[in-house]
Amino acid sequence: MGLVDVISVFANRSVTKNASIVSATPIHLGNCGPDTVFWTDINASGGGNFAITYQVGDTPDETFYRPVGASIMNRFPSSIGVASRNRVDAEIMGTKWIKFKAKEMNASPGTINIDLIISKGR
Repeated sequence: MGLVDVISVFANRSVTKNASIVSATPIHLGNCGPDTVFWTDINASGGGNFAITYQVGDTPDETFYRPVGASIMNRFPSSIGVASRNRVDAEIMGTKWIKFKAKEMNASPGTINIDLIISKGR
């Protein structure tokens, strides 16, 4: 049985219409091997739709960039009044450091929570 870690990426972060947020603190993935599996647990409310992507870097201090194909969810719908929630595979390419970005897709302001779930060694 492998080890499972849950890391909070965004906790009750408000995003205005057509704006985006990027996680401030990079997450270190340098101890994750080839058998590591990643999921994102996404919870959103407020009526907007979110695109979730990630950015990579080789050190925590460099300029992070979004590689081709770095999409977690293209259009995650939030619900007015009641939060919507889903857990999706996060196919993260090999990197030592990662940041996440949530962009509201020009519909309505929203609030988002994202946890990264890491399962090391199946």
